[in-house]
Amino acid sequence: MRNRLLGLLATSAIVFAACQGATSTPAASTAPASAAAPSEAAAASPTVAPSPTPVDYDQLLYGYDYKPSTGTPGGKVIIGTDATIDQLNPYYQNATADTEVIASTMRSLLTVSSDGHWKPDLAAEPITFKDSVTNDPSGGGFTVHAKLKPGLKWSDGQPLTFADWVYTWNWILDKNQVGITTSPYDQIDKITPSADGLEADFHFKAPFAGWLGAVGGMWPMPEHYMKTIPIKDAAAKSYPLSAAVGAAPTSGPFKYDTASSDTVVLSRNDNWAGGDHPAYLDGVTYKTYADAATEVAAFLTGDIDVAIELSQDDYDAIKGVDPATGKAIIAPAWLYEHFDMNQSGLGQGKGHPALQDPIVRKAISQAIDKNAMWQAVFPGAPVPDNNPCTNATPSNYWQLPDAKCLPFDLAAANKALDDAGYKAGADGIRVDPKSGLPLVFEHCTSTQGFRELGADFLAKSLQQIGIKLNENFVDRTTVLFANWPNVKDDTKCNLAHGNYDTSEFAYQLTFDLFGDYYYSYHSEQIPTAANKGNGYNYLRLNNPEMDAAINVLKNSNDPKDQIEAAYKIQQAYIDTVPEVVLYYRNDVRGVGAKVQNFEKNPGTATDMWNVEDWWLQQ
Repeated sequence: MRNRLLGLLATSAIVFAACQGATSTPAASTAPASAAAPSEAAAASPTVAPSPTPVDYDQLLYGYDYKPSTGTPGGKVIIGTDATIDQLNPYYQNATADTEVIASTMRSLLTVSSDGHWKPDLAAEPITFKDSVTNDPSGGGFTVHAKLKPGLKWSDGQPLTFADWVYTWNWILDKNQVGITTSPYDQIDKITPSADGLEADFHFKAPFAGWLGAVGGMWPMPEHYMKTIPIKDAAAKSYPLSAAVGAAPTSGPFKYDTASSDTVVLSRNDNWAGGDHPAYLDGVTYKTYADAATEVAAFLTGDIDVAIELSQDDYDAIKGVDPATGKAIIAPAWLYEHFDMNQSGLGQGKGHPALQDPIVRKAISQAIDKNAMWQAVFPGAPVPDNNPCTNATPSNYWQLPDAKCLPFDLAAANKALDDAGYKAGADGIRVDPKSGLPLVFEHCTSTQGFRELGADFLAKSLQQIGIKLNENFVDRTTVLFANWPNVKDDTKCNLAHGNYDTSEFAYQLTFDLFGDYYYSYHSEQIPTAANKGNGYNYLRLNNPEMDAAINVLKNSNDPKDQIEAAYKIQQAYIDTVPEVVLYYRNDVRGVGAKVQNFEKNPGTATDMWNVEDWWLQQ
């Protein structure tokens, strides 16, 4: 899964969902996870109708309903995944498996609850537009005031104060950083802590929609530890995948004992004061399996307590688990599967020039029968009611009302290409009239069963309009989603370097409107050698209409204005088709019978958002 988590789960919208897709449940009303039949989860209906003017924005943002049961201390759990863990520093990670571990060890001011609302984590109270934001008297800039819970410490016993946020902010913006984006933190021009370090003013130099994610989502890094490590070595040495990670301080309920690419062992952080009790569990171990089938087998035999990173096509394999061993959960998530089109125009395999033409992109969209694709990828599963055409969190306050999607229409797609001069050769493949290149696209996706089925379906669909897809299946962690500095510039199918024409993967959405749009679609976020790969616009989308719409959102501080700006972005998205949203999906998890207080999280907070409240019933 691709991870755009630059701050918390909110600041950046992505996660590369290599293994999952999106949902049909609203952010403001997502129910806690429960065991459900596929038909129940797939047809989940919103409890709140879309509205351009929600009445109570504080309730929308912070109206969580979370009442965990009181637990008994002791015991350990093993969490299984089929995704490789490759980075434990939160600012360099780019995969969901990394994020899930980090959610157990590193915390920020806010998190997002399982029912889809902001919830104070290290913060002493909610951070709201009404009570926490003060505009500069001269206009333009503004200040956000935040408070910490008292008595916070790093796992090594050192005080955790807003001085660590100041250090982290400067560390992120250091000119020697490589491979991480500086946004949204470059919008802050000053952080002023109180004398005791328990309160701070975050000053923004100009209006900025992402202020809540920037403040609430900034993971503090331990100044006393990080300042001993040169920035050029931070990605490899600050939170290494070795026994040395035990010396790295954490701010969350668990601390590191040891780590490798296939096993991370955590123990309770007895210095953690972020909750109303220490973590109930003595420890948590993350274990990576070679594939989903091996992970499923381990869950069915009780060798692991929680099975994560499972996709919808794994549900049949675990739904019959012995109730004495555990239960299978299929639940909505804020993920959506999509077909990316590299619009750099650099040539076949690096952004075919024809993909810069909206006529071609719209024809591709109209050539894909999304219902038929769902049935091909998930045979027997009920087809979802919604037919998405934007990446808005579905059935949510900020989904464009009455959005008009392009219909599936092969005749219209072929006519549009004919009229635009894309004539077919003797082999039936059309040719770009401008570049002279045949419409043969290098299609890149991950080595998973449902992705292979999806690629085959897409190839057959586009063949009907004279476009050929060369299918490439690569490792999602080390190739497809690898960060800019972690692979060679010419690595085929690496999205960061733009070495692909088309791709299928999923984004995991957040509860932050700015993050859900800016990082993937604004031209400022195109990664290049000049900006050291700092950006996540892997579409290489450089569209003035989209930029202008995102800028309206970017310069809106008030949540009401942000939602109305989001509607304009979605309309620009529909008009220009920068990518094709294929379908929303559900998450699948296996949870041991003894594990209590597990609540499936729909967004980038991950299922470990409340791991401190997990406990084992004997």
